[in-house]
Amino acid sequence: FKLLQQPPITTSYEELEKFGKANVAEGVLKKVNHQINRVHELERHIQSNNEEIERLIKWEKLEIVPANLEQFSFCKGKVGTIPRTEDNRLYNSLLENNIEVQEIFSNDREYGVVVFYQSSCSIDFDEYLFEPFDYSRKELPKQRVVDLDQENMQLITEKENIIASLQDSKKYLIDLQWQIDYILSIYARQISKNNFLCTPHLVALEGWIEETRILYFIKVMDEHFGHSIYIYESETLSDNQDEIPIKLTNHSLIEPFELLTEMYALPKYYEKDPTPVLAPFYFTFFGMMVADLGYGLLLFLGTMLALK
Repeated sequence: FKLLQQPPITTSYEELEKFGKANVAEGVLKKVNHQINRVHELERHIQSNNEEIERLIKWEKLEIVPANLEQFSFCKGKVGTIPRTEDNRLYNSLLENNIEVQEIFSNDREYGVVVFYQSSCSIDFDEYLFEPFDYSRKELPKQRVVDLDQENMQLITEKENIIASLQDSKKYLIDLQWQIDYILSIYARQISKNNFLCTPHLVALEGWIEETRILYFIKVMDEHFGHSIYIYESETLSDNQDEIPIKLTNHSLIEPFELLTEMYALPKYYEKDPTPVLAPFYFTFFGMMVADLGYGLLLFLGTMLALK
């Protein structure tokens, strides 16, 4: 309840205009957007590394890379996989030929193998559904997995630092709010031009003001313009009541609950303000949810009445 009674942050229009023209918020937005994009880029990079690790980790026992096999003169070698079947027909057929097969790994779906055969032999590996291992780097898969793990640790650290920086950027929220207010004030100023009636010698402006502030408004206008200004008061008409801006006015105890009314919808000019009706319900029932003391007191009173 005390938080609702805290006064809002205020500033003069001159300060707001100076801040808006400086366009400080644009720099904040650029920085935040850059950090968010960097976080997404890091997440994609980490995911790509994890997928590569998952692909290479089963080849950790491989002691030679495919590129080195191409350097042999009298024999040839290939690294790849063969599908695993129920009878292992493909794998057994490969073993029966004049081929040296070194098994690197096996799982429910495939065998990972290195095959060596004489250069003079012509072998159609497509018959065995052989799938070459797509790996062009010079380091072994085992070392590549280690390097990717280390790279991921660095990327995760950078990501955590950026997220911490973004969380700290909450302090710039007031700057963004001021920038929005400045833009809205410019927009409202342009819209208000529709209420002007201009001639070479006369400018007329129409608007609304609270009834309790009319005398103060007239006094201020007289101090600034004297007899060069004419103020005409008129009662609101029923046909334009939907256009009248609404300002809620309640007792200081009920005033904090105006936020709840504004959150849903402000009443029309000809409608009743529901805040005095809503305030007791929110204060009583929602107060009990927040404070166990209120709920405990209610149970205590109810129990005492029941015992009597």
